[in-house]
Amino acid sequence: YSRDELLKKNITDDLVIGQSKLEDRNKLEEKLNKGEILTVIEKKKKKDGTIIWVEVMLAPYQFRGEKVVIGINRDITKQKQTEKILRESERQYRDIFNTTTDALLVFDYDGNIVEANHQASKIYGYKYEELVNLSGKDIIHPDYYHLFEKFIHDVAKTNEFHAESVDVRKDGTLINTEVKGAPIRSEEHTSELHHTDI
Repeated sequence: YSRDELLKKNITDDLVIGQSKLEDRNKLEEKLNKGEILTVIEKKKKKDGTIIWVEVMLAPYQFRGEKVVIGINRDITKQKQTEKILRESERQYRDIFNTTTDALLVFDYDGNIVEANHQASKIYGYKYEELVNLSGKDIIHPDYYHLFEKFIHDVAKTNEFHAESVDVRKDGTLINTEVKGAPIRSEEHTSELHHTDI
């Protein structure tokens, strides 16, 4: 839109898609009347009909003796599109993580289990909530503690680990496992331990 065209538009009625409920808009007005500065995310349409996502900062202001609201709009469409792609990738990863026939466990570098798939719960006999509150040494036979410590070290330093181990189920029975480790790059700096029951 040109400046003159925009001056003739009602921002809420003409440009916003999927308008907030009236009571929500009233709450915004109440906060602005109290002098609060607000940030909202809205869908808006351009003159050519294109739909965009906009982050709007609203601030009360005195203009020529009248109370007005200044709205600073920032186009965040690309950010929203990226978030959508990441959510889809995360969903696909989660589907693979939970449908594989191998037990997958994710550890932090202190050796604590921070994530586990369905198969891991089945193999080790723990509920998910129990499993993610355990240390790796809680499910490994004491004779193989040294291998677990080597796993943590090797994944952090060389990005890989492979060995055979003996693990312990919740009921105390032993299972032979093939262990493969690889790092997962994330803010938590966790590493993935891949157990295959052999």
